[in-house]
Parts: sequence; structure tokens; C-alpha cells
Amino acid sequence: MRRLEKAVDRVDIGKVFEILRRIGMGEVVKINAMSILARTQHPKLKEVAAYLA
Repeated sequence: MRRLEKAVDRVDIGKVFEILRRIGMGEVVKINAMSILARTQHPKLKEVAAYLA
């Protein structure tokens, strides 16, 4: 989780998840976003996860 919190500041994670949705992994993205939302306190990561969930 710590690596993801650090990476979200450097990467446009929304674009990454958009690509995953296009290739048919949208449901996996949604489930993982809800899990991230429940486990993190990082403000930007929470914002991205809320958008994706």
C-alpha cells in the first residue's frame, strides 16, 4: 500500500485504470478501488479510488 501511495503522486493513475477498463478489467478495477478506499489515508489516492469505485 505504501508503494501505491508514493506512486500516485508521480503517475496519472486515472489513465492507467482507464486503460484497464478498455481491455475488459473494469470490474477488477472497481473491486480493487473499493479495497484501496477502505485501507488508505492518502488524500490523493482516496480521491482517485472514490472516482473509480
